[in-house]
Amino acid sequence: MKVASRLLVLLLILSVLFSVVFVALESGHDCHGEESCPICKILATLSWVMAALCLPLLLLLGFLQAERQGARERKSSSFITSIRLKVKLLN
Repeated sequence: MKVASRLLVLLLILSVLFSVVFVALESGHDCHGEESCPICKILATLSWVMAALCLPLLLLLGFLQAERQGARERKSSSFITSIRLKVKLLN
């Protein structure tokens, strides 16, 4: 699960990085017509994809954070017994 989630996060980061770099490089292009310009179509598609990925990305990050917090609580929640405290019960 760790490898798959790390790979998914890496893939999302790379796709966002590629999109930001492409938008930054092509933001100053000279457009002659919005309908026939392939760069404008790509920019519109990238903005739609980024908007569509925002909610699942936030949900994924929230899930991973909750999973990590749950694992931390499971590790630290151990029962304190007299054996662990090494106490002699002499009555």
